[in-house]
Amino acid sequence: MHLSSRGAQVHFAVAIALIAVLPCLTLLYLFSTAKGIPPLTLAQLLSAVLGVAVPMTFGYMLLARYPAAIIRLRAYLQTIVMGDLPDTIDLLASEHDIAAIERALNQVLEMLSQKLNEVRAEKSLLQDELFQSQKLESLGTLASGVAHEINNPVNGIMNYAQLIIDELGPDSPVAPYAMEIEKETQRVATVVTNLLSFARQDKQTHECACVCDIVDDVLSLVRTVMRHDKITLKIDMPRELPQVKCRNHQIQQVVMNLLTNARDALNEKYPQPDERKQIWIHSRVLQKGGQPWIRTTVEDHGTGIKEEIRQRIFDPFFTTKPRDKGTGLGLSISHGIVKEHNGALSVESEVAQFTRFHLDLPVDQGEECEEAGEALQAPPGEPRASCRQRAGTA
Repeated sequence: MHLSSRGAQVHFAVAIALIAVLPCLTLLYLFSTAKGIPPLTLAQLLSAVLGVAVPMTFGYMLLARYPAAIIRLRAYLQTIVMGDLPDTIDLLASEHDIAAIERALNQVLEMLSQKLNEVRAEKSLLQDELFQSQKLESLGTLASGVAHEINNPVNGIMNYAQLIIDELGPDSPVAPYAMEIEKETQRVATVVTNLLSFARQDKQTHECACVCDIVDDVLSLVRTVMRHDKITLKIDMPRELPQVKCRNHQIQQVVMNLLTNARDALNEKYPQPDERKQIWIHSRVLQKGGQPWIRTTVEDHGTGIKEEIRQRIFDPFFTTKPRDKGTGLGLSISHGIVKEHNGALSVESEVAQFTRFHLDLPVDQGEECEEAGEALQAPPGEPRASCRQRAGTA
């Protein structure tokens, strides 16, 4: 039933009253005549009609207000379910549907229940991430102490090796062994220094850096793990790459995360040693919007990523890994870091075929990085060296 206006409600109420009252008055008149009671006068009949019709009319109008309010309440609830909160609520209306109100209320309850479950899940993940951060902070403290304890004997070994070389001379048959000792202890010292630097995650300003150095620092930390998993690393980092301006530790964190994900994909596809367990890391210069960029690609031929997953891969807390192996924050944080560097992090993949993550950083064209890059160029014919080695700092 639909009533278009308050006037229609009044007319309908009067009609109902007349239809209900007139038969009653007719029966009363016939009854009084049959019993010999004097007929009712016109004034008495009119008083009887008004005495019954007026209360019924106002009663109907009063009751009609509540279904009207209910239908407006239903409409407001449906609006709220759609995520649009009204400025004010006016419950004057002219139709009702109790079942619709029940459905709308159930929708609200379902939405609130879903949101509550999401909040609980997010709270749990945040707690896990907090515990992980506290563990990393403790690891940083532990690494500082261990690095100090390791560096002291390592420096001693290096010094004794140099003394052997100085004492016996480079032509001595023992000299090659002493030089190998010095080389290996230097490698230990480099790994310890890089691990300590990565664990500290000191706040940095943006500085000129070579992408090859950033990758080298990360590889010094992951090579042993990759070797243990029988994964081959294939590196192609041209020495002529221009410099970028970045926070080294943050970009290291991004590269570390990409390598870790590639390793997990390969181990999932190839649990046993396999010649296809390879990770390619290569960099090149490309043009975007007429400006030079450096693209560093981490590629593996592991499990690949489904299309529906690729659309959400950079969302916080989204992960396909078991809870004890991932929090869903690695790629989200990496994406934020790259975006803060005015760069881009993208992915292309085919299921069971390959996955390529592209880390794009704009080349710094300021005088500082440009002059530093020119000063670090190695003479033609020399093997590629890191920027630090060309600068004489390693």
